[in-house]
Amino acid sequence: MSPADKRGGEVFLPDLQILPGKLEFTYLPVNCQTVFILPLGVTAVGGARGAMIFGGDQKRSFSPRDLAFLRSIGVRLEAGLLADETQ
Repeated sequence: MSPADKRGGEVFLPDLQILPGKLEFTYLPVNCQTVFILPLGVTAVGGARGAMIFGGDQKRSFSPRDLAFLRSIGVRLEAGLLADETQ
């Protein structure tokens, strides 16, 4: 279970090197220093049906504008997935 599943929302970790929980992210490249987790298809009980995970190779590499752009991609992707389910 990812941190996003536990919290029920997005998670932005601008500096993985200072976190003791970095071991949770074994699927990321070794040089990944920033992570943004965006849950998709959030359910009524607060869980997510999936997630988009973005990583960066520099600390604090995502600006507020970058995060807004990634959120907009998530909204569009989620809408597309929901539309496919109803067909």
